[in-house]
Amino acid sequence: MREKIGGDEHDDISLARRNWANRANGDVDAEPDADQTRKLAKQTSEKFNRWMMSEKTILDSISRSTGDRISYKRAFDSIPKNMKLMFMHAVQSLVWNKATSYRLDKYGGEKVVVGDLIAEVDADGNGYGNGNGNGKGNGKGKQRDSMQIHCVTEEDVKSGRFDISDVVLPLPGHSVVLPTNSCNQHYGAILRELKLLDEDDDGGEGDMDVVGE
Repeated sequence: MREKIGGDEHDDISLARRNWANRANGDVDAEPDADQTRKLAKQTSEKFNRWMMSEKTILDSISRSTGDRISYKRAFDSIPKNMKLMFMHAVQSLVWNKATSYRLDKYGGEKVVVGDLIAEVDADGNGYGNGNGNGKGNGKGKQRDSMQIHCVTEEDVKSGRFDISDVVLPLPGHSVVLPTNSCNQHYGAILRELKLLDEDDDGGEGDMDVVGE
């Protein structure tokens, strides 16, 4: 995935962005030479304006790094935590949108299917939907940690207990329940497409650990 170049940016910045994006000659799976990457990171940082603090901090971290491989995670960790969370929440939203588009393309937007997720409610109707399939709540809402997630079964589909307005999809993160239909595998496919899942991921918690919902 390459960034679109253009807009109101200064020509030097646009060119620097383009050179950085194409540092592997357009091959997104290639690992650019580490020394050349450090040199280009320094050159790119010098072209960026002072207000581009996050970008410059990441690039400066890369340019100062050592070794045969570039640790992009270490470079990302060099920016303040609140900025990291902003970027990570943006990625969560991107994954959710892609997952939602897949759900609609695969199963349509008219009916509930086996494996969909429903945010169930209590006897007073608190939460999302009212438990009767019409998707209308009383507006009170429940706390996220007390909400129960129900996975749609064949019996649910036959009974018509829920309708499409009751279906929910989670934001990706730890401690979330995923659909059990093909949407489950598609979440992983999206993360791999974005280079966010790899064989070296130990799944540990830390600054980059994000709660899903």
